[in-house]
Amino acid sequence: MDDVINGLPPSGAPTPNDIEVDAIRRLYHNGYSLAEIARARGVTRQDISVRIKRYEKRFSLPSVTGLYGKRPDKIYRGSDNHNAKLDENDIPRIRQLIANGMSKLEVAYLFDISAAAVGHICSGRTWTHMPPCEFGRPQQNCQKG
Repeated sequence: MDDVINGLPPSGAPTPNDIEVDAIRRLYHNGYSLAEIARARGVTRQDISVRIKRYEKRFSLPSVTGLYGKRPDKIYRGSDNHNAKLDENDIPRIRQLIANGMSKLEVAYLFDISAAAVGHICSGRTWTHMPPCEFGRPQQNCQKG
């Protein structure tokens, strides 16, 4: 890793130029942790994080750190999330019940979740990694409940 990071200009300048921050973003996106990059650069992890966020804000770039500072490969989706009350088999069933005319409140009671959670599932706001059902777009199906 030192060979890759050593390609960056030496850290001594108080503010890095855009090329350096872009190179740091690419390293992070390619799997190096902020701590590894910071250690190789001789700065703190927080300093690297602040530099990246300022750069992204300045150029209106999507965050390379993903949701809540986590890389996308570290986000546990669906039933892999420790807070999940549902699993992947429940989602198509929920969408089908709503499409068949059952209210969100009734479906929520069946699965012991909130009516808002049912609406989010049907609209595609949550459980986004699950493909839409074969009977149509979930957004259209949730208008019935």
